[in-house]
Amino acid sequence: MEQEITFNEIPAILGTINRRLSRIEDSIQRQQTASAPAMQKKRMTLDELLEYLPVKVKRDTIYKWRYQGRIPYHRQNGNLFFEQDEIDAWLASDSGKTELQMISDAQTYAAHAAAGIPLPKKGGRR
Repeated sequence: MEQEITFNEIPAILGTINRRLSRIEDSIQRQQTASAPAMQKKRMTLDELLEYLPVKVKRDTIYKWRYQGRIPYHRQNGNLFFEQDEIDAWLASDSGKTELQMISDAQTYAAHAAAGIPLPKKGGRR
């Protein structure tokens, strides 16, 4: 059976609800802070990257992309690794180019435009 609440009891009840919500928010904040180290950048080896990619890609293709600067990668102590957040951004980009490639392309375009040099056309007949 529900107890009826009187108008005079509302401020005390709202105060209790507010305190409980504050405790819940504090608890969530502590949990997020405690799990923050676990949410650091995830490094992937080449084998992990091959498993992670949405399409099957050969190992040699990754090496080719790496040498061409088409895929973001890192080297540390002679080991090759990939940051998951960078791979996610790379996969989401329309061009599949790395940020460094896009900056380079933009600089080339700006230099050609400033000098009045037409950009070379890709593909087709010349």
